[in-house]
Order: sequence, then C-alpha cells, then structure tokens
Amino acid sequence: MPRYLEESIRWVQQMENTYRTILTKQRPIVESDSIFETALVRACGYWMLDTLTRHFESALRKDLNWGISTTRQRILARLEAFITTTQEFN
Repeated sequence: MPRYLEESIRWVQQMENTYRTILTKQRPIVESDSIFETALVRACGYWMLDTLTRHFESALRKDLNWGISTTRQRILARLEAFITTTQEFN
C-alpha cells in the first residue's frame, strides 16, 4: 500500500476515535463497538447515496471541478469509503 494511503487511513482512524470519544460523553451507548460501527456504516451509506442522488446524472454528462477534485473523483471516493467501511465492520 502506498505510504500516502497508509497515512490517510491513520488520519481517518484518528478522526473516528476523536469523534467517538466526544460523542460518548453525550451518548454513552456508542461505547458499544457494534452500535458505533453500525452507525458508522449507515452514515457512510447515507453520504454515498446522497452524493449519488445529487451528482451522478450530471457526472455522466460532464466531469466538473468540485474543490480540489472532480465530481467523478468524489463519487468514486465515497463509493470506495462505503465499501471499505462495510468490509471493515462486516
């Protein structure tokens, strides 16, 4: 695996851990791995479906710039994030 991907994965894991720590103070139930992981998979699924719903049709016609990437790149990245998350947490 390329070094930049390893660093990105560590960064995402640190963000998830920080988010979970903060969230646990208000919602202690997320201390349960199964509850947190299920919610994380659902959130990734929602994010992916929201992106597809809003941008897929226009991305088929033309690949527009969207910040530092393009619409198609973001669609693929969100699909990959969802696949990776579902595989990681079954």
